[in-house]
Amino acid sequence: MWRRVHVLALLLPALVLLTAPAVWAAYPLPVSPSLAAEGETQAGLTLSDEQFVSGALRGEPAVARFLAQRDSFLLAHALEPVLGKPMPGPTALAFLGEVYSVSPALLLTLAEMEHDLLSDGRAAAQDAALSDWFRWTAMHLSRWFYDHYAGRATPLTSPLRERPLREPAGNAATYALRAYYLTRVYDGGDPQVGLEAWEQALVATYETHFGPARDGLLRARRPTAADRAALPALKLPWIRGDTWYFTGGPHNFDGSDRYPLSGVDFQPAGRPGCEPDVARQRWVVASAVGRSIDYQTNWLKLDHDGDGDPHSGWQTVYGHLANRLGDGKMVSQGQPLGNPSCHGGFAGGVHVHFGVKFQNVWQPISEFVLSGWQIQNGEDAYHGWMVRGGFEPRLSCVQPDREYMDCAHAALMSDNGRDATDRYR
Repeated sequence: MWRRVHVLALLLPALVLLTAPAVWAAYPLPVSPSLAAEGETQAGLTLSDEQFVSGALRGEPAVARFLAQRDSFLLAHALEPVLGKPMPGPTALAFLGEVYSVSPALLLTLAEMEHDLLSDGRAAAQDAALSDWFRWTAMHLSRWFYDHYAGRATPLTSPLRERPLREPAGNAATYALRAYYLTRVYDGGDPQVGLEAWEQALVATYETHFGPARDGLLRARRPTAADRAALPALKLPWIRGDTWYFTGGPHNFDGSDRYPLSGVDFQPAGRPGCEPDVARQRWVVASAVGRSIDYQTNWLKLDHDGDGDPHSGWQTVYGHLANRLGDGKMVSQGQPLGNPSCHGGFAGGVHVHFGVKFQNVWQPISEFVLSGWQIQNGEDAYHGWMVRGGFEPRLSCVQPDREYMDCAHAALMSDNGRDATDRYR
């Protein structure tokens, strides 16, 4: 087994997470060039981008079934994918997969290689260290994946910067995994030889538990103009006539300003804080017609071409939902999806986190318009604007040092679906 990351080392990521920008600057791993065209060749690929992003365990029930079949302690074990927010193991792994675009299957493969997590049934690491390991791994694999996806690129080099690796990464998944090896696994010797052996072991371990490592979409791509024309017009994700606040401008899940700044936050007016932690009389609704897919307890994804496959076309994602709609439901624009809440990750108040994916890969939220409101990035994560002709701009009212934020200047009234006074259930 590739048990290069020792238990004591697992105690460090908590500090890493608190100082992520500074630590990242100390390890400025460059990115391999993205391929110019979509091809069918598997040369230079360790894992397909589809297996990296979604894998064989698509959705929380699939994760739970897999763990139950192996009598894994993780089935009833709590993890903290967000510090201070414990979740059952299947929920936590599905959450990490959704928000970081790193599949539970890949996370479990790496955990097996380094900690015998699947074969021995119980990790040797302490509970907190195990949570830190999953969180650190998902966050950094995600960063490396999106660096390559964005095409900001120079070849990966050995840790001593002596020379680039001989073979460039053929897709974002392979780049991210090679960066992971060089950062977390490599412990001396010829890095190319060590990497090749590690990649072979990773593919073998993955395929033992989850099937072909290169199945599905080999290379994720940015949407074209034709793809964008197929995206239905999006509306604000709450019911018509109701007023909510723009409380969080474009941000990533690790709190950084890194690409793609994929989501924004909205909070029902008059519902600050988390007491109570669910706004049962307020409704998050579908931004456009679609089919609900990839079940998680407090997160819902709508597939907007309706085929149920997140690797074709567009998806919108709605986070922090309570009483959410089940999977496999076709919904119309404005149809209720659930109540905004403080569940499903970090939340300083009842709200919904909204983002857009193309082929299950997060897109910069500033590239989209909601009910005529163009989203714009701010100087820092969670800051930013919403701008619409003929209206006063709305500045995000994020004030992280205050328990209750003054958000009157950030108010938005939705035009989506039926009136707020209508009964839904």
